Amino acid sequence: MNLDLVLVSAKASLWNQTSQTYFGWLWWVVEPIMTMLVYYFVFEFLLNRGGPGFVYLLLIGVVAWSWFGNTVSNASTSILRAKGTISCINISKAVFPAIAILENSFRSA
Repeated sequence: MNLDLVLVSAKASLWNQTSQTYFGWLWWVVEPIMTMLVYYFVFEFLLNRGGPGFVYLLLIGVVAWSWFGNTVSNASTSILRAKGTISCINISKAVFPAIAILENSFRSA
């Protein structure tokens, strides 16, 4: 597997995603915080659960689950999305899930 290809493709995909949105990379920070605030409101005020350190636990859980869910979803469909590329050139199929995993890791870091 060509590591340079994976790195360049992941960076290009991230650059493309941030250039197409109004908030760009700021949305990657705002989205987990907004999700955490919704969960915090539901569990702290509506269900009277939580306790000391609940915010930190909630933030870690939201970020970890978001990374896992997005990574599995993107990596599982990456080979199907690259079907045309795979049929045109001789490239390892493992490159495309690796790009998706690295891309989601950069986004979540």
